[in-house]
Order: sequence, then C-alpha cells, then structure tokens
Amino acid sequence: MKISLFLDNYTGYKFMELLLEEKDFEYNIYTYHPNFKRSQKVYDFSKFAKQFNITYLTNNRYKNCKTKIKNCEFAICIDWTKDFFKNSNYPFQVLYYHPSLLPMYRGYGAITEQIYRGVVKSGITIYMPNEKVDAGDIIYQQEIDILFTDYPVDFISNCVKKLYNFLNLLKNNQINLKDKKKQNENLSFYLVRKRQKDAIIDFNKSAYAVYNHIRAFSYPFFGAHAYFNSEKIIIWKCAIEKWEGNFGKPGEVIEKNKNGIEIACGSGSIIATIIEINNQIYKYEDIPIKKKDLINQF
Repeated sequence: MKISLFLDNYTGYKFMELLLEEKDFEYNIYTYHPNFKRSQKVYDFSKFAKQFNITYLTNNRYKNCKTKIKNCEFAICIDWTKDFFKNSNYPFQVLYYHPSLLPMYRGYGAITEQIYRGVVKSGITIYMPNEKVDAGDIIYQQEIDILFTDYPVDFISNCVKKLYNFLNLLKNNQINLKDKKKQNENLSFYLVRKRQKDAIIDFNKSAYAVYNHIRAFSYPFFGAHAYFNSEKIIIWKCAIEKWEGNFGKPGEVIEKNKNGIEIACGSGSIIATIIEINNQIYKYEDIPIKKKDLINQF
C-alpha cells in the first residue's frame, strides 16, 4: 500500500517527529515550501529530509501541482488545506484528519474553540472529503479527553498518537472504507477562523472563563493577549488562583510572588506564570509587572 502524507503546521511537524521516533520511514511526504507560507509560524521540515522523501509544494490546489504527486494510493491529510483537492479528479483515495468529533466543530480553529468552551470529551475524526468542508463520510473516530490542565500542545500530542494508530490500522488492512458513515447534519456547526482580535483577554469575565481563554489561544497558536502601559503582553500560561469572589478591579494585579502575578477577574482571579512582552519571555517572579498595576486599563 502506497501511502502519502500531506501535512503542515505544528500538528504535521509533531506527526513527523513521531514517525522519526518510531523509525517508520515508508511514506512520501508532501508539505508546503516555507517561502510559500504567509503565516508567521513556519515549521522547518528539512530536519526530516535524510529519512523521508519530502516534496515541497508551492501551490494550494491539487490541479496546479499534480505532476509532483506520484506513486500514491492513499493520501492522508494532516492539518492540510481543506480545499486542496476540491473540484479536482485524482487517481487515489483521499482522507482528512480533523481534531474534533465531527460533525461538531467543523472548520478552522476547532482546538481553540473546544478548549475555550471547556469541552472535556473530544477526539479525532478521519473522513472522506466532499464538496462541503469537513462534512464527508466518517471512516474512523476515537475519543480523547481534554483535561482541565491541558493546553493545545497536550491535546495535539494525544491527537498525533491516535493518528498514528489509525495509520497502522490502515497499513495492516484493518480499515474498511465501506464501513463509512454519514455525518448527522442536525449536530453540525461551523467555526469562524480565529483572528488576533478574538484573543484579547476580557478580565471582566470569571476566572474560569479567563483561564480557558488563555489556554485556548496558547502555543502553537498566537497567544491570548492584553495591554499594559500600551504595550501588548501575551499570557502563555496561567492557573486559576481563586475561583470566585471580588478581589479587585478586573485586570488589577493583586499580588506578585514566586509563582507569578495574580490578576483579579470579574469573579475570582488567575495567576499568570509565563508572559511575553516585545518578544521577550518572562516567567514567575521575573514578570516585570508590579502589585497594583492595572492591565487592560487605559
């Protein structure tokens, strides 16, 4: 069975690391050339070039780069452009991975949205693409718990492991494509692509809501942010310090200690442990913000 992997971004990179760790080198790898990417976060796949046959693509439509895609029976798409194969004829089977239990959380930003909403039961879905984004027949699903302390990197790590299990089942002819099932459209909904403005922290919310917001946008995404003295600060990691109660004006630093800075929310407080200001990372007691300082107050 000739399997090709079309992968990109952080999830694709972590999947390649797992293949390298498992010494599983039998796939043709397709990814976008770094110069083609407009994202600020471009992952360098060249570290895998010695072990894998990697082809770099410079177009996000199959019809414009199909001459580069050879010896393929199955194409497994991992964090890959959702409409790459749309309106194209291709002589192989295409399967897409999605980090949710479809039909819920279709579209881009599924990981951020689920953590933001406090979802605890999620999973991965492998499906056959059709004319609608993320709406094709389901081939494989596996549940994944999202723990209260999990950040996107933790969820993605679990997704990658489940993906690898699926790949092994496929290689060993334990996946029957005839057992596909249609998605329940009554349960489906689409997400709007996340933008920087969506990541602004509103400290008027409860500590629980602020905590979920911060971890939802954390690495490998662009980070939830606030402003202090007109400077943008990204909070990469935090914890809930007090669940409820009024401890200060929302956004006020009510304590600073070896664990970081405690910030009052509309109800309760969070403690920020890792932040970034002007591309500089600060941790715990080294965070350059003092008690009584106000964040997001102009």
